[in-house]
Amino acid sequence: MRLRIRHDIVARYDEPVTLATRSLHMCPRTFDGQYVRTWHLDITGDCRQARSSDAFGNIVHDFAVEGPLGEIAIAAEGEVEVDDTTGVLQGAPLDRIPPAVFLRETRVTLRTPAVVAFAEKVRALSDGKPLDLCHTLMHHLYEEVETLAADPVELCGVREVSAEDVLAAARGTPADLAHLFIAVARSLTLPARFVSGSASCLATSGRRRRRPPARWPAGRKR
Repeated sequence: MRLRIRHDIVARYDEPVTLATRSLHMCPRTFDGQYVRTWHLDITGDCRQARSSDAFGNIVHDFAVEGPLGEIAIAAEGEVEVDDTTGVLQGAPLDRIPPAVFLRETRVTLRTPAVVAFAEKVRALSDGKPLDLCHTLMHHLYEEVETLAADPVELCGVREVSAEDVLAAARGTPADLAHLFIAVARSLTLPARFVSGSASCLATSGRRRRRPPARWPAGRKR
């Protein structure tokens, strides 16, 4: 499937600024099942983009624009071909961070008794292998936790609701469910981390329509 994607971001300042700097994670990578045909970043003003990669292997573009500026507009656009690999990620640049790092607890992914109990239920219903553990976990999250619409706050990466609270409420936003998945996966000794992206679905007319950015947990499959 070939997808044409465009992201637009406009940052407005309360008062004009003399210099605006940003680090962008808006360039996808090519790997098995995903081929980036074309990709372009367009930024307001005259600036030079410095390309690098972070510790996760993601492509990063840093830039600075001199003002005075009342706002800055960023557009990322391109074409990507994707194939269904049943969720198995292969051929991507390796993370520079050891997998064990993604077994550590955070404020929102604590392994509380309730989270551990949920993890043990998942283990009991699976064959115990990593892939089936992930599939079983996803199935039970779908069956037992209601998915709410994305909170605009989480689009800035600042929403922090604990996995235990999401489990107790039996509902949560995409970011909440990702945190719950990660907490349970780590309780099953499966390294997992938080990633973000965009989802789209087919409207009744057959045309593709945009959906809000979604959050997915990134579990390691072997």
